[in-house]
Amino acid sequence: MNPKIAWITAGLAVLSVATTTTTALAAFDCKDGAITIGFARAKTGGFAFFDVAGVRGFTVGVDEINAAGGIDGCKIKLIEGDTQSNPALTGQVANQLIKDGAKIIIAPSDFDAGIGASQAAQAAGVFSISPEASSVTWTQAVKPNHFVGGMSESDLGRDIAGFVNEKGWTGAFVVINTAYSFFTNQAKVFAQVFKGKIVGQETINEQTADYAAVISKIRAAGDAVQVIYLDDYFPHVGTFLKQARAAGITAAVVGNGTFSSTSLQQVVGAAGLQNVFYVASAYYEGKDIDPALAKMIAAYQAKFGNFPENTNSVVGYYASQIIADGLRKGGSTDASALTAAIMSQKDLKLPGATYYTWNDRHPTVSGTVIGFDATGEFKQVEVLDPRNVK
Repeated sequence: MNPKIAWITAGLAVLSVATTTTTALAAFDCKDGAITIGFARAKTGGFAFFDVAGVRGFTVGVDEINAAGGIDGCKIKLIEGDTQSNPALTGQVANQLIKDGAKIIIAPSDFDAGIGASQAAQAAGVFSISPEASSVTWTQAVKPNHFVGGMSESDLGRDIAGFVNEKGWTGAFVVINTAYSFFTNQAKVFAQVFKGKIVGQETINEQTADYAAVISKIRAAGDAVQVIYLDDYFPHVGTFLKQARAAGITAAVVGNGTFSSTSLQQVVGAAGLQNVFYVASAYYEGKDIDPALAKMIAAYQAKFGNFPENTNSVVGYYASQIIADGLRKGGSTDASALTAAIMSQKDLKLPGATYYTWNDRHPTVSGTVIGFDATGEFKQVEVLDPRNVK
């Protein structure tokens, strides 16, 4: 997954988590005086836009947790390193954070950029998580106490195909950015679940700036194309949509949360966003969002001076609540205890999402279909449970 990709009062938020899980088995062991969590993430470079958003969302969650008394009275302390968006530095940054007292490592939002941090944590016997990552390969490659918190690539592909099936679109043209397994893995599942016919497929990459050739082939397929499955990320998505609509293509366009950007409306315009949909971990962009999530966003804006930059802000917040629940249940920062506690979570309800269960340290989580109204404003279309998608 590309670095660009891998893009609420206190009492209410904490209560929301606490009331959906079992009571802690024992009081939390605060022998170090605080729970130190280290961010081994990019503060500079190409990954920073999405890594920083996740850190900020996590920080808002920690502020709420600490304001409510912490974990059984033990406050959470946050420390940060900067991987500079350089995968070669990620392990070094994580090791320094561990030396500085971190008992939990928050790895970058991308598998390729973040595996070094998770490997360093595992070698030191420290729990780690990438709140936004979707790569099941990551949890399989790094054992036994590394988690990813994003909707899996398989579930994303399944949800997108299920939505297309539900809409009755039977002819799909697939456009895939093959530079990243995040996209290619989703596309494989989409092809398996989609009940219609794939009438054409084109590949693109990081250097693709002009989609004229791809759009020409879509136009040549004519009415056989009822939906375009666009496996790419913003800002590429914006360029594609603008060019496709200008070429007279009105077919539906579907994708995943990498579409999410409040700049999409500015790039494409309201007319171009009609019949465009994407599946994401949460709906936070519009006006009619979950009230508890609205409070989180208000706190985010108050603290950082801007609206959440991308979905990672929300998923980062979710990770703070998931970890807090695990700490309460596990009673310590011990990696094995925390892993077991999080793995035991069932139907964990968070503002705007439900984490149904964990399997091999990645979640099965609700997926929200997001579209646009006539004015180009974001709107929630429906919520999908990938376990029920047909």
